Parts: sequence; structure tokens; C-alpha cells
Amino acid sequence: MDDLVAAVTGGNAPAVIVSTSSDALNWNDPVSVAAAPTGSDKNWNVCDNSPSSPYFGQCYVEWDDGYNQIHLNVSKDGGKTWGPTKSGSGKNAYGLADSRWCSRTAR
Repeated sequence: MDDLVAAVTGGNAPAVIVSTSSDALNWNDPVSVAAAPTGSDKNWNVCDNSPSSPYFGQCYVEWDDGYNQIHLNVSKDGGKTWGPTKSGSGKNAYGLADSRWCSRTAR
């Protein structure tokens, strides 16, 4: 599975983007994950790279928008494409990763 790095961009069209690499030296063109409000920050990303896991190949990108909202997107193909943004307040963040939409079969 490729390495994955995520970033929250600034400027006129803030967005969350992801790039992948098979050797950490040469990187593929960035893929857009989601539009992000101005002020978005503190992104975090991780991929399940254990072949024995039922979630192998799934990647997750999380960020906060500076307005007390946490956002999460899931990729089921190693970061090539991304599902819709799930959002919640800091108080309800435990519900963002519920099994109804993180499972391999859910879309």
C-alpha cells in the first residue's frame, strides 16, 4: 500500500488534499478530499495497512475547521477516491467513525 500524506490548504479556495507515494520520494498529483472553510487546521491522516484487517486499504483524514466542528473523510481504495465529509462538534466526535459508514460495504 502507498504512503499517504494529507494537507489543509489556504488561500482563495481552501481544501483538504491528499498525495500518495510508493517510495516516499516521488509523489503522485494531489487528490481533492473536500472543500474546507477558511481557518481549517490540524489535519490528521491514517491508513489501515494490515493485510489481515477487514478494513485493509481504508484511509481516514480528519481536520477541524476553526469553528468547533471536526470533519472526517474515508477512502476505501488507499486514498485514490474519498467519501463524503462527516462532521460533528467536539462534544459528539465519538459518533463520526460509526460502523455504518466506515465498513467496507457501506458507501
